[in-house]
Amino acid sequence: MPRRALLVTVLALGATAYACGARTPLQGGPVSDVFDAGDDPRGPPPRAEGGTGSVVDAGPPRDSGTDAEPPADVPDADVPDADVPDAGRPSNIVSLTAGGEHNCALSGDGRAWCWGSNVVAQLGDGKTIDRASATEVAGLGTATAIGAYDLFSCAVVADPAGGNHVACWGCAVDQRLGSVPADPDPPYGTAPVTVPGLSGVLGLSQGSTAAHACAITSPSLYCWGSNRWNQLARGSPSDAEGPGPASGGSDTHAAAGAWTETCTVDVRGYLACSGDPYRNGQRMPTALLTAVSGVEDARAVGTGLEFGCVLLADGRVACWGGDDEGQLGGGTPSPGSAVRSVQGLSNVANLAVGAKHACAATYEGKVLCWGRNHDGQLGNGARANATEPVEALIDDVVEIAAGNSHTCARRASGSVACWGANLHGQLGNGTFDDSTLPVDVLGLP
Repeated sequence: MPRRALLVTVLALGATAYACGARTPLQGGPVSDVFDAGDDPRGPPPRAEGGTGSVVDAGPPRDSGTDAEPPADVPDADVPDADVPDAGRPSNIVSLTAGGEHNCALSGDGRAWCWGSNVVAQLGDGKTIDRASATEVAGLGTATAIGAYDLFSCAVVADPAGGNHVACWGCAVDQRLGSVPADPDPPYGTAPVTVPGLSGVLGLSQGSTAAHACAITSPSLYCWGSNRWNQLARGSPSDAEGPGPASGGSDTHAAAGAWTETCTVDVRGYLACSGDPYRNGQRMPTALLTAVSGVEDARAVGTGLEFGCVLLADGRVACWGGDDEGQLGGGTPSPGSAVRSVQGLSNVANLAVGAKHACAATYEGKVLCWGRNHDGQLGNGARANATEPVEALIDDVVEIAAGNSHTCARRASGSVACWGANLHGQLGNGTFDDSTLPVDVLGLP
């Protein structure tokens, strides 16, 4: 058996046993420094999307859009052939999200498309085979919003008679799908299932490390899934079937989840978090959404492994927490409990936070990233970590999303490109080779 095929087989066997099990977060460090958020009064901020990252295990045998095995012993390469069919062509993709090792996107006609790891059917195509190009989610209906999380995905779906509901697919452990038996067999759902008790949903939380999800409604935030660290903000860590209101989650404008916590931004720009942040130093564990000091003008929030970032109304980005790989973007690694500005960023329109890296897209269409870069997830053609933002080699970008060790961007044309780790095909370019430069996602409409 070729070496690459043997590696895939060994990893697949381990991932099958892993299924939707627990994961040990990485560790952070001590705290320091201060950030001044300013005193200017702000009106309700415009909606902006954030993203987070996650760590998941390897998946079963994969393909590049069919049920065949991937080619064996493909030489490593950072950039695929330039003449790949339909690479870089315009697309009608209007929204993008990243899970730990998979991504999903919405097209203008309300169809959903996913690619990457599919070990527990998180791509929604009815199979458990990794996909190195985009595949359509089957049986979903007309979607208006989408979110990708740790081993599962969800979408807001329009009802023919009016209104909407939320449907999820993938890992069913810890009530990720909203309403399933306590010990599901198999531990995943290959087709979208309706999350009960939700209506009038305006949007979904983002959070690739999260084993839970939240629906933004007016006026409450409803969350479901794992609650081991009080990330559902229900006052206790006990699991509960189905979604329930998050205490303190009123007038939510944007929300992000991580493996152990949930953070929200309300319409006034205030930041609040619940759960256990481990050693990111921002606050003590809490079972309710609790205000974070020093942030009064946020537009979006993203949470990674032991660190987080907010996009501020004046176009700056500020972060807090662990800084072992430069993920706070301050120039000199220095973990800190107080929120402080990322160096050299301004006029930011969109924020995405991965497991140990973060990216910002500016109103000019440029992307700047910082933090961990072992797999090329910063998109600058290198693999060295960056303690300050470096420019990814892509432009005309209107939306970004960050997974565990990869990043994706949607251009104004609707086409999508990704870069970084690609063991499960999460770059979507028809290969399973990492790329330190952006490569175009294939198979999108």
